[in-house]
Amino acid sequence: MSDLSAVLDALERDGYAISDFLVDRSLAESLRHEASALHSEGVFQPAGVGGGQTRERHESTRTDHIHWLDPAASSIQGAYLVAMENLRQAINSRLTLGLFDIECHYACYAPGGYYRPHLDRFQHDSRRALSAVFYLNDAWTADDGGALRLYLGEAANAPSLARSPRLDPIGDVPAGDYRDVLPRLGTLALFLSDRYWHEVLPARRPRFAVTGWFRTRA
Repeated sequence: MSDLSAVLDALERDGYAISDFLVDRSLAESLRHEASALHSEGVFQPAGVGGGQTRERHESTRTDHIHWLDPAASSIQGAYLVAMENLRQAINSRLTLGLFDIECHYACYAPGGYYRPHLDRFQHDSRRALSAVFYLNDAWTADDGGALRLYLGEAANAPSLARSPRLDPIGDVPAGDYRDVLPRLGTLALFLSDRYWHEVLPARRPRFAVTGWFRTRA
């Protein structure tokens, strides 16, 4: 990993950080090829809304398909999870988030796919603390759409790493500024799961990512 200090500074200051190739480019390329191959094999499943027994499929909210990472499934997935474990340790050594583990899945949005504005922390499960989205799309341009829109309204005047009240996972978004992050190969977006509303805007071609959440203990 490189540029780690800048990422930690941004997390401490703002509660979110965007970095290009904090994870090695060669691993990003390998993840891209594997995600595309697995998708072609038909192993991805429709994603749901909510967690545990409440998880349901809501195409009015999200249209992506996912496949959960398993370190025993391939050395590529294992290498990514090791990279995230190293990042977890670095974050814990600098910040007071108490991150314990991470769960990750591949995600694919077909052309026109979207995910409406939401928070990543469930009302009934407070373990998700820091969201981590690693993008796998080569030669992506603004004309391709598919940006992650990160709403900054709640964070503009908040203390560093402040906690907002837990809100409904889907609902109204805060007014104010936002930041659009293109899903380019090697870009990693990190943000506090219970604070930053965000959405995935429609893309014009298939859009792949590894989506994960660093969690605290129950």
